[in-house]
Amino acid sequence: MTMTAEISHDIDEADGSRVGSPLWLRRTLVFLLLGPMLGVFAVPLTEAVVGGISPFVGLIMMIVFVFGLQVGALTAIADGILSRIVPIALRAPLTAVTAAMVGFGSLSAMFGPLPQGTFTPIGGVLAFCAGICSLLSHDYGRSGRQ
Repeated sequence: MTMTAEISHDIDEADGSRVGSPLWLRRTLVFLLLGPMLGVFAVPLTEAVVGGISPFVGLIMMIVFVFGLQVGALTAIADGILSRIVPIALRAPLTAVTAAMVGFGSLSAMFGPLPQGTFTPIGGVLAFCAGICSLLSHDYGRSGRQ
């Protein structure tokens, strides 16, 4: 009777030790922690450029983090699917565009039509964060598609 594990781990041939963490765990942590935190750090930078920090920056940062969790979860799923199909050179921009569309689409669904000037800052920050997360969650040590 043979038993197989549901989740396979990469084993190094030389000494039998595990190499790194499972890829799905790395992708989950990067997209659900780092992605929203990059968006949260963009809020005070934007406030400082505009010309002053308002007393509601903490509340805005909290809302951006919760919204970033939603966008990060959907984008992580899309990045995981794309990781099996396309190389990283195409996957990072596709993931960035996916995050911008998911984020802006969900904001439009909640609040109705948004003003024209809001797509560039919101979509740009979402695309930048998702592109960075896609690059950081890629398994560069794998000998397969890169």
